[in-house]
Amino acid sequence: MIVSPALLERTLFCVILNLPKLTLVHVRENATAERPRFYDRRLPENSFGQRHRKAASLRWTTSAACPIALGKINLHAVAYLFDHAWEQERERLAGIEGLQDPFTTDILKRLGVQPGWHCLEIGGGGGSIAAWLCDRVGPSGKVVATDLETKFLSRIATTNLEVRSHDLRKDEFEPGAYDLVHSRKVLEHLPEPFALLEKISKSVRPGGWLFVEDVDHASFLKVTARDPVFFERAFKAYVRAMQEAGFQPFIGRELAGWLRQLGFEQVDCEGRIHEWTAHGSQPIAVFYRLMWRRLRDRVLELKLLSEKEADQFLTDVEDPNFRAIGSISFGAWGRKP
Repeated sequence: MIVSPALLERTLFCVILNLPKLTLVHVRENATAERPRFYDRRLPENSFGQRHRKAASLRWTTSAACPIALGKINLHAVAYLFDHAWEQERERLAGIEGLQDPFTTDILKRLGVQPGWHCLEIGGGGGSIAAWLCDRVGPSGKVVATDLETKFLSRIATTNLEVRSHDLRKDEFEPGAYDLVHSRKVLEHLPEPFALLEKISKSVRPGGWLFVEDVDHASFLKVTARDPVFFERAFKAYVRAMQEAGFQPFIGRELAGWLRQLGFEQVDCEGRIHEWTAHGSQPIAVFYRLMWRRLRDRVLELKLLSEKEADQFLTDVEDPNFRAIGSISFGAWGRKP
């Protein structure tokens, strides 16, 4: 499906009404640059809330109000909530890998990653993409993988990998040094993501590729839950706990436009949406289950929910009958002239 930026939210509403369990939505924006803007506001009700609420009610029987409007982002936050000290953090990262690695590696193959390339993997997490890149570039190539904490990256046993402890907000990269620079689920956790993307872009050599992936909650439109009204309130509270630490839930839609503003060419953008279920072995179930568990204490600390309410939310989203359309995982890439 091809849409313009102005029609993105409205079109997503129409697409999601008929989504299968796993869908790839291809978004191709026009080349008109727009001013960077941060989605630190509630979604406008008339974007497709009130306008389509009547039509939606004809086809949905167990949905919460749509879309789920979220609170304002704390642009001055500096905390990252998912440190590696948590005993289940590697399992949470494995959920992300199982969910998103097929999409990520598909794009990387299309970008033509090949032997001899020098690649930079920012926010390498559990290391699955760093390991994939190491295998792809071979002994004649090199991969530099960075993260705030490198415990998991350091476990990768290969001679063409360099692991660095790196804070994107403070530390620099070598200018013009890499054939490919990739980050996934990094900018969405940081204040001023456009400025940081500009910083990242300087490390790409002329002719090289910049590929970034981040989330967008525009697709949280349909929920089948024990109590959809309670789910919406509790879901917003849990996301609010992340927003207070700098999380930006609507950044994905901006990535392609930002790459164009930075002068990149051959820019393209795709998004993948999964149905969120409670099936224990599915990557999306593992990821969400562990993320919400990790955030529980933060929600209570901020007094966003009572202890009973926070625990009820965790119980509800692990119920076998729970269903929701998950967030969009956007990927955008472009080539440096």
